[in-house]
Amino acid sequence: MLFDILLVLILNLSSNDASSSLRLNNYSLLDPAEPITQKVVSTSAERPAPQSSTEPQLYSTTSSAPVPLPLTDDRSVTRSALITQAASITQTTVTSSNEQGLRPLQHFKLTLPLLDLQPEVLAVEPYNQEWFTQGLYKDNDGFYISSGLYNKSMLIYQSSNQRLRYFLPPNYFAEGLTVVGDKLFLLTWKEQTLLIFDKATLTLINKIAYEGEGWGLTHTEKSFIMSNGSNTLEFRDKQSFEVQHALTIKNLNYINELEYVDGVIWANRWYDDKIYALDSTSGCIITTINLMNLRLTSMAHRKKNVTNGIAYDKEKNGLWVTGKYWKHRFLIAIPPLDRGHCEEI
Repeated sequence: MLFDILLVLILNLSSNDASSSLRLNNYSLLDPAEPITQKVVSTSAERPAPQSSTEPQLYSTTSSAPVPLPLTDDRSVTRSALITQAASITQTTVTSSNEQGLRPLQHFKLTLPLLDLQPEVLAVEPYNQEWFTQGLYKDNDGFYISSGLYNKSMLIYQSSNQRLRYFLPPNYFAEGLTVVGDKLFLLTWKEQTLLIFDKATLTLINKIAYEGEGWGLTHTEKSFIMSNGSNTLEFRDKQSFEVQHALTIKNLNYINELEYVDGVIWANRWYDDKIYALDSTSGCIITTINLMNLRLTSMAHRKKNVTNGIAYDKEKNGLWVTGKYWKHRFLIAIPPLDRGHCEEI
């Protein structure tokens, strides 16, 4: 009987926090980015799509419409208030059950699923729809971009008054990148090589070997953080690039592009429209933002326009997001983050 009561309780709980709708506020389109003129010498291999026919169960779930709350008539109830009410009812239920002589649930903990947030768009800029975006980094008034594929991989710097390009050898597949000081660090997919550039000139100055595949790259004050397409993030030394420790993200594989902001790792997932806010200490998924509408708005002539690319804009305190073969990049607001979810699980 106790478990029947608890099951009904959990099934009827639903957060009613209204997700902000897609808003295009105060933006203007700039001149289109210049087209790529490099000739393609052969068909380029692409990273394969995930083969599993069923998506892994994630913390976040999408809700198309709010579900009426059985606990209160206040439609502006917050997630915290809902948790408090749920815990109160749970305690009452357990106490009532104990009075009936049933075994108490000493370790019962109630958690609520996260709902996908919708992006609040602050600005839109044109983007080169020929780029197979792998990494994106905002540096002052410019962007560093890596575009992948064999025979096509390149590193790009783009600002209001300067454009630089570095074409990788045809046997290198460019992946995620990050900038530390006056150097730019670029991963390669299967070549197990970290390429180090002078960020001002895009001159290659060093290489460091590593084991495994390279996907996404970001950094904290002390370490690089690297993804390899699994559910594990590797924290690596900034000098030697040796692994310091690993962080496992529960129920989230195919982790791709990364961006670190104030203790939170924002991550793309291969063939997924969401970006994930990950606690950099526990690996908990704090929240998700669904970029599907932005992808559809930015559809180009290619079919595989996968969401890929996250760059923190410190000045505007937002995230620039884009994707492979997208026509635009979007600046979206960073939502308030409730890390209480991580404490619950």
